[in-house]
Amino acid sequence: NCTCANPPGTVAFEASGCALVQCPFPGRCRGAGPSCTSGSAGISCGSCTIGWFRSGERCRKCGQNSAAMTAFGAMVVLAAAVMGYRVSAVMSMSTTVLLRGAFTSVQYLSASLAVNVRWPDAIVDLGEWLRGFSLGIELMAPECVADGYDWHVVFWLGAVGIPLTMALGFQLRNFQVHRAHKHTVNMVDGDEEGYFVRGVHKRMSFRSTDGSEVVKILQGLYRQNVSLRRFAVLVSTIAYMPIIRLCVQSFECVETSEGLRLLHDVNIACASPMHATVQSVAGILLLLFGVGVPCAASWRVHRIVNENKLQDSRTLDAWGSLYDAYRQPYTASDISDQAEKGDVGQVPYASHQGNRVVPLQLLQLLGASSAFPNGRVRYWMSWAAVHYLALDMMLKMLVVVVSTPRAVDVKASLLFTVYLCSAALVYFVQPYKSTHLGAGSFRLRNALNRIEASSHFLQAVILAIP
Repeated sequence: NCTCANPPGTVAFEASGCALVQCPFPGRCRGAGPSCTSGSAGISCGSCTIGWFRSGERCRKCGQNSAAMTAFGAMVVLAAAVMGYRVSAVMSMSTTVLLRGAFTSVQYLSASLAVNVRWPDAIVDLGEWLRGFSLGIELMAPECVADGYDWHVVFWLGAVGIPLTMALGFQLRNFQVHRAHKHTVNMVDGDEEGYFVRGVHKRMSFRSTDGSEVVKILQGLYRQNVSLRRFAVLVSTIAYMPIIRLCVQSFECVETSEGLRLLHDVNIACASPMHATVQSVAGILLLLFGVGVPCAASWRVHRIVNENKLQDSRTLDAWGSLYDAYRQPYTASDISDQAEKGDVGQVPYASHQGNRVVPLQLLQLLGASSAFPNGRVRYWMSWAAVHYLALDMMLKMLVVVVSTPRAVDVKASLLFTVYLCSAALVYFVQPYKSTHLGAGSFRLRNALNRIEASSHFLQAVILAIP
């Protein structure tokens, strides 16, 4: 029998004159015709057979008790969400920032390890596991639980169903807390013995002579509302990158032996009406969620700054999770005061801490005005600091977009540039308030800024290692 002499990583058919077709996953194609590696099958070896699950470039054999492991994973995620909500009520802003940064670093690392450079197998396996933090299907291996894997199901669940359910859950819980607070206020009553909350059957609860018990229960309900908002912002920033990733995946199509197919499920034709609908929804989500959420956060912070309510207690409770961890803006009056003092030689990044100074030459290099050699740069750096949450979310979207090219060198170069620029941004802007962390005699000054800048820099280093 004669076969085509195509190299590994490609397929070819005698009926088509042995014309070479590049495999979407080269590691699954043996060459010498249309033959696939063990566990691989389908169009250009793009699918995994029954009893095998997709793991990046390869297909792996399903283990025992896959359904139990999937159920266990779902329970862990649910328990983590419940615990996160409970803990958010007592977490400090620094702890919240560190937790969000930890998830972001894992998501960035997963994107870096997904680049098909010369990683050792152990590192590749780590990247596949970490991809679970980006709603990656590899961690749960759904093919091992049920036959007929369909990427469209993953999209509708991960990008639409689960986020919509979470949003409705937050709204419902917010409504319940608000209603309970309003009802409690209406039921507050008093007599000659003190104040209390009147309940059903004229039962009197939280009685105290000075009303302290009533105030305590009202404050508890108010804190629940505050912690709910803080937890909603934390979840939104963590889920932002996975949702964007799923939306971008809908546009990643590759040429196969049977036409243009979706890279992440070659059984789906990119020209099919169903996938056209998915791409339309993904485009709307990219616009509303990918661009709209950062813009909405930035607009809200901008309004708070203009209304001079950054330190207003009610504003901090309602919207503090959007800006309270970051440096306060440097206003025009600050520029005037700085000019009147004649202090143009050095400028502290954080005026209220004064922990970091920048030489005048650097400020002039960055384009400071001649009237106030440090004023313009300091103003825009403080603006970037107070809006850093929105900038960080847009950076995540950029990381997802630049990691889509099929060319490995292009993808690695773009990611390396993005990580290096983001590290420089954090280093010069110093977006976070000066916070010292330590254990025992060890103290890390300006910890949040140092950790953030180092994290971005190390992401770039990881891409430069192979």
